[in-house]
Order: sequence, then structure tokens, then C-alpha cells
Amino acid sequence: MMYRTIKKLYFEPSSRCNLNCAMCFRNSWIGETHGDLEMRLFYKALKDEEALRDTHTIFLGGMGEPLVHPCIFEMIRCSKEQGKRVELITNGTMLTPEVSRKLVAAGLDKLWVSIDSFEAEQYEQLQRGSKFALITRQIREFSRVRQNTETELGISFVLMKSNLPQLMHMQRYCCEIGADDVNLSHMIPNTEDVVEDTLWQFTENAQTLDEFSKPIVARFRFQTTDFDKLYGQNPIVSMMNEKMELLWRGKVPEREKDRCRFVAEGNCFIRWDGAVTSCMGLLHSAETYLDHEKRMVWHHAFGNLKEQPLHAIWNSEEYRAFRKRVMEFDFSPCINCGGCDLREENQTDCVGSPAPTCGACLWGQGFIRCP
Repeated sequence: MMYRTIKKLYFEPSSRCNLNCAMCFRNSWIGETHGDLEMRLFYKALKDEEALRDTHTIFLGGMGEPLVHPCIFEMIRCSKEQGKRVELITNGTMLTPEVSRKLVAAGLDKLWVSIDSFEAEQYEQLQRGSKFALITRQIREFSRVRQNTETELGISFVLMKSNLPQLMHMQRYCCEIGADDVNLSHMIPNTEDVVEDTLWQFTENAQTLDEFSKPIVARFRFQTTDFDKLYGQNPIVSMMNEKMELLWRGKVPEREKDRCRFVAEGNCFIRWDGAVTSCMGLLHSAETYLDHEKRMVWHHAFGNLKEQPLHAIWNSEEYRAFRKRVMEFDFSPCINCGGCDLREENQTDCVGSPAPTCGACLWGQGFIRCP
């Protein structure tokens, strides 16, 4: 099903950020500039009744820190006046008690905070420029402020080899700060060091084996079992590598692939400069890695609010044709391919798809998931 109207609208209030996180996608941007979304463009999109008549959620995020925008509380208030659910993601550094009170007073429905470790030293190595004790204290204050309101709190956690042991502490930490929800995602490989720290390379290769070979045994059923790092992980990985079909609690553990959640769920993105695109992956141009080889992902806009209203861009022939291609996912399987020159950027592929191509998109293959 391809939605004819926008269901969820993402705004990037700012491309500026006050941190320099070690694994951030921003570190590999190509030719990108920094700035804040003009309020006239925000109002233009928000009050486009034809485009937003079925929109249920406004999400304030993108690749910058939303709280640096001077009018962020006004964005929340105006969105609530239009009857929309409003969510916002932050690194938490600017979440002072006053900011917490203003967010809740403006009607924010859900605050997401990015935290990639629950150990102070590692957290501060990853989220450079932030202090774990301060962030934790500020989140607790936000939880206190939101008491007796409908405002929710979520944690966004980026998985990598170096912080995987931190998952053991997640439940305790979430209980202490009063979190309602956790979003786990892999990271985008944008440097050689980051590539080595990813946790999805094996899954990518295993998926290739699954698609082209039958399992050696028909099925292997696991009962609920205690697994630890000595006796659990290595045998399971070995069994998957031998192409056994594993059933865990009656279900086959699998990842969603060849599906763009953004397009499938009727999402639309507005960049800080008014550019309108379909997903987080096309929001900015950046150098990434695929199978340890550099790959350019170029920003692609279907229009700009400075020139057209949102409904005209959403209903344009180019944007509708792109959404149709994505729903069919008729792209080269670049994520599983042995490699060719066409994989080096998202401009075309070996089946002749026009730009942008999505066969190697990590969101579309289920490795990256945004709140």
C-alpha cells in the first residue's frame, strides 16, 4: 500500500549540533552547510492542510540538535494546535530544568534522548563534549517534571561492538530514570574505525547465504534457555553460519529487509533549508562504507518549500514515482552483491534505476532504525 497523504512529518529544526560524537554520520558529510529552519517555512508546511490532512505525528529531529533552534518550543506549540502528536530527539545536553518545563508545557508528547553507554568513561568517549552524570541528572529532572502528564520518555541507543556489554545495564538505567521506551539501532559506518565496530556485517553475509542456499537441516528448535557470553553466543553464531534454521520461542529470528519503513508508513522529511525528501538516508550527502569499501550517499530533494508548497512536492510525478519504486523495492541487491563500480554511490544500479537508488540503504535493509 502506498499512502497518498503524509502520515508522519519529520522536521530538521537545525543541522547544527553542540557535540562531536565519535560515530556520528555528520563526521563524513560532503559539502554540507549548517543552519536553522526558517519559521516561515515551518509554518508553510505545518499549515498546508492538503498535505497534512491525515498526518498524525510531527517529529523534530534530523541530523542536528533540535534544542539549539531558538523557536523550538513554538514549533511544538503550533504542532499541538494543529492537533498533531509531537516527538523530539535530543542529546540531552541542553535539557536544563527550565527547558524540561517548557517542553512539557508546550505539549510535547514524547522526548527521545540519545545515550550510547551507561558507563561514564565510555559514554564521554562516544558522545564527545557531554558528561554522563549531568545528562543522567537532567533526564531524571525531566521525568520529575513530566509526572502527572501524558509526556513520554524514550532512550535511543546505537549498538556497536564496543558498547554491546552495556545492554546488561539498560533495564536498570531505564528504570532509574523512568524511561517508557527504548529504540535500538546499528550505526552508520562512515570511517574505517566505525566499520570495525559495527555489529551487522555477519548478519549481512548470513542473509546472502539464506537467500541462495537451503538449510542443511530443516529446522532447529530452541527452548527458552540461559545464554551467557561463554556458552551461548559462539554456539548460536556457529549454527547460524552453518545455515541452520533457528526457531526461538516458536519464531524465526529475522530482520526486516527490502522495505523502507519511511515510505511504507507515509513519512516525509523537511531539511533545515526547506528541502523535501523521503527519508533520513537522503537528508544529507555523506561518505559511508559498504563491505569495507567507500560509498557515496548523495542527498536527494524532490523539491523545496522556498519554491513550492508541500502538497505540490508530495504529489509531484517524480516523488510519486519514487515512492512506487521503493514500495516495489525493484533495486539491485547491492547490500548482498560482490561489488561493482555502481555500488560506489546511490546514483544508479545494474538494473538501471534512476537516482536515488536504495538497494544498499541500511535503513531499507533493517540495520538502522530511527525512533
